[in-house]
Amino acid sequence: MNSPLTGAWELVSETQNGIAVFTDAYFNITIVAKDRQRFKADEPTDAEAAEAYRTLSTAAGTYEVSGTTLILHRMVNRNPNWTGKDALWEIAIDGERLTADNLVWKRVD
Repeated sequence: MNSPLTGAWELVSETQNGIAVFTDAYFNITIVAKDRQRFKADEPTDAEAAEAYRTLSTAAGTYEVSGTTLILHRMVNRNPNWTGKDALWEIAIDGERLTADNLVWKRVD
Protein backbone atom coordinates (compact mmCIF):
# COMPACT_ATOMS: atom_id res chain seq x y z
CA MET A 1 0.00 0.00 0.00
CA ASN A 2 1.38 3.42 -0.96
CA SER A 3 1.72 6.03 1.73
CA PRO A 4 0.44 9.52 0.85
CA LEU A 5 3.93 10.72 1.86
CA THR A 6 5.75 8.55 -0.71
CA GLY A 7 7.99 10.71 -2.85
CA ALA A 8 10.31 13.67 -2.48
CA TRP A 9 9.43 16.93 -0.73
CA GLU A 10 11.31 20.24 -0.73
CA LEU A 11 11.20 22.52 2.30
CA VAL A 12 9.53 25.89 1.70
CA SER A 13 11.43 28.34 3.92
CA GLU A 14 13.23 31.66 3.69
CA THR A 15 15.94 30.53 6.13
CA GLN A 16 16.47 26.81 5.46
CA ASN A 17 16.95 24.36 2.59
CA GLY A 18 15.63 20.87 3.04
CA ILE A 19 14.66 17.66 1.34
CA ALA A 20 12.51 14.84 2.69
CA VAL A 21 12.26 11.53 0.87
CA PHE A 22 9.71 8.89 1.83
CA THR A 23 9.37 5.38 0.45
CA ASP A 24 6.47 3.22 1.57
CA ALA A 25 8.42 2.32 4.72
CA TYR A 26 11.51 4.52 5.08
CA PHE A 27 12.31 8.23 5.35
CA ASN A 28 15.34 10.47 5.08
CA ILE A 29 15.10 14.15 6.04
CA THR A 30 17.92 16.69 5.78
CA ILE A 31 17.63 20.39 6.59
CA VAL A 32 20.41 23.01 6.50
CA ALA A 33 20.54 26.75 7.10
CA LYS A 34 20.54 28.74 3.85
CA ASP A 35 23.34 30.97 5.13
CA ARG A 36 25.56 28.00 6.02
CA GLN A 37 29.23 28.98 5.78
CA ARG A 38 31.74 27.05 3.69
CA PHE A 39 34.96 25.83 5.28
CA LYS A 40 38.03 27.94 4.51
CA ALA A 41 39.99 24.74 3.67
CA ASP A 42 39.17 21.11 2.95
CA GLU A 43 39.44 20.25 6.64
CA PRO A 44 37.40 22.51 8.95
CA THR A 45 38.66 24.12 12.09
CA ASP A 46 36.97 22.99 15.31
CA ALA A 47 34.86 26.17 15.27
CA GLU A 48 33.84 25.63 11.64
CA ALA A 49 32.92 21.99 12.34
CA ALA A 50 30.82 23.02 15.35
CA GLU A 51 28.97 25.61 13.27
CA ALA A 52 28.36 23.10 10.48
CA TYR A 53 26.92 20.64 13.02
CA ARG A 54 24.72 23.36 14.50
CA THR A 55 23.26 24.33 11.13
CA LEU A 56 22.40 20.77 10.02
CA SER A 57 19.51 18.54 10.95
CA THR A 58 19.25 15.05 9.51
CA ALA A 59 17.50 11.82 10.35
CA ALA A 60 16.56 8.58 8.65
CA GLY A 61 14.67 5.46 9.54
CA THR A 62 11.21 3.97 9.25
CA TYR A 63 7.91 5.74 9.75
CA GLU A 64 4.21 5.24 10.16
CA VAL A 65 1.17 7.48 9.98
CA SER A 66 -1.58 7.26 12.59
CA GLY A 67 -4.41 9.65 11.73
CA THR A 68 -2.75 13.07 11.52
CA THR A 69 0.37 11.98 13.42
CA LEU A 70 3.59 11.05 11.61
CA ILE A 71 5.74 8.80 13.78
CA LEU A 72 9.40 8.87 12.75
CA HIS A 73 11.34 5.87 14.08
CA ARG A 74 14.83 7.39 13.93
CA MET A 75 17.45 4.76 13.14
CA VAL A 76 20.11 7.44 12.59
CA ASN A 77 20.16 11.09 13.59
CA ARG A 78 22.60 13.99 13.64
CA ASN A 79 22.11 14.08 17.41
CA PRO A 80 23.21 10.69 18.77
CA ASN A 81 20.92 11.15 21.79
CA TRP A 82 17.88 11.03 19.46
CA THR A 83 18.96 7.92 17.55
CA GLY A 84 16.54 5.14 18.39
CA LYS A 85 13.91 7.54 19.72
CA ASP A 86 10.65 8.31 17.98
CA ALA A 87 9.59 11.78 16.87
CA LEU A 88 5.91 12.61 16.56
CA TRP A 89 4.86 15.27 14.06
CA GLU A 90 1.35 16.52 13.41
CA ILE A 91 0.84 16.53 9.63
CA ALA A 92 -1.61 17.74 7.02
CA ILE A 93 -1.44 17.04 3.29
CA ASP A 94 -3.23 19.40 0.93
CA GLY A 95 -2.57 18.37 -2.64
CA GLU A 96 1.13 18.92 -3.29
CA ARG A 97 1.69 20.63 0.07
CA LEU A 98 2.71 18.90 3.30
CA THR A 99 2.70 20.64 6.67
CA ALA A 100 4.64 18.66 9.24
CA ASP A 101 5.87 19.82 12.65
CA ASN A 102 5.18 23.45 11.63
CA LEU A 103 7.32 23.09 8.50
CA VAL A 104 5.86 23.44 5.00
CA TRP A 105 7.03 21.18 2.19
CA LYS A 106 6.11 21.00 -1.51
CA ARG A 107 6.12 17.75 -3.49
CA VAL A 108 8.90 17.73 -6.09
CA ASP A 109 8.37 14.41 -7.85
